[in-house]
Amino acid sequence: MKKSISLALRFAVSFGILIYLLRFIPIHQVMETIGSVKVSFVVVSILLTQIMTYISAVKSKILTDEQNMSLTVGKIFEINYITQFYGLFLPEVISSGLIRWHRFSAPDRKPAEALASMIFCRFIEITMLLVLGLMFWILDESSGLNDSLGIILAMLLFVCIVIYYFAFNHKISLLILNKLNKISFLPKQIIEKIQKLLMATSKYQSLKKSSLSKVIGLNIVKDMISIITFYLFARSVNINVEFVSIAWIRSYIQIITLLPISISGIGIQEGTLIFFLGSFGISTASAVALSLLFYLRTLIGGAIGGLIQVADLLISNRKKPEVNKVI
Repeated sequence: MKKSISLALRFAVSFGILIYLLRFIPIHQVMETIGSVKVSFVVVSILLTQIMTYISAVKSKILTDEQNMSLTVGKIFEINYITQFYGLFLPEVISSGLIRWHRFSAPDRKPAEALASMIFCRFIEITMLLVLGLMFWILDESSGLNDSLGIILAMLLFVCIVIYYFAFNHKISLLILNKLNKISFLPKQIIEKIQKLLMATSKYQSLKKSSLSKVIGLNIVKDMISIITFYLFARSVNINVEFVSIAWIRSYIQIITLLPISISGIGIQEGTLIFFLGSFGISTASAVALSLLFYLRTLIGGAIGGLIQVADLLISNRKKPEVNKVI
């Protein structure tokens, strides 16, 4: 019931914002902007996005190896696309959360270890998003919306540092377990599962410097490619905003759309683009056209994931008769 209410509220927020924005969005201008889009920029951006998906798989492989999991880069690459497919029609907490977790944990039957690798991977992504956003905000001489934008990024980065200390600390994990064991009404099964997760997450405290450097390095490369794709998408609809400005605006948009208050960021993405780009004199029509291009990129990634999912189903169905014959 709680999940249904949460989902209904997210739909309400997404479509409520869209209905509100539609009152001010000149649809004919949006269509004109889309009609004059520079296709070559869009194609390059979409191709670069697939490279980002591969880099993400390599990064995840390093983190799953730390948990002695047998996932290959190729398999994680497939899972990345499949979760994009389910993300087209399911909330992110289910597509990028539960489905991804199930597929990560299935081969080795290590749910706690799979969840720990996903948590640490997302932590690194958010932390680097904040670091790069703050860095480019400082470099941008035109980031004069107000000083509070930089302060917010700095505060969120500080929160991430605090979370790192508490969430991936072996001593604190043992302390939490000791407290949980003293709670008599908690079932032992739940305590055991929490213990496995805490032990798995605390492994990343002792992650080799070489491995951590690779993960951070790959994340920076992925982020820089993401900024370039954002910039190319913007230029494709004649949004002429400086690269450094695009870089920190991207960080803000991705952070805001991570909030679990809408469906796949629908409505929130449009609103934030209109707000931030509007401060640079960009029209509402251009901002909405840019948002539609982002959805196109998501749709293509989801379509690739859908094809992979269909191929997997066909292969598994072919194997079943062969097994029956052997039996």
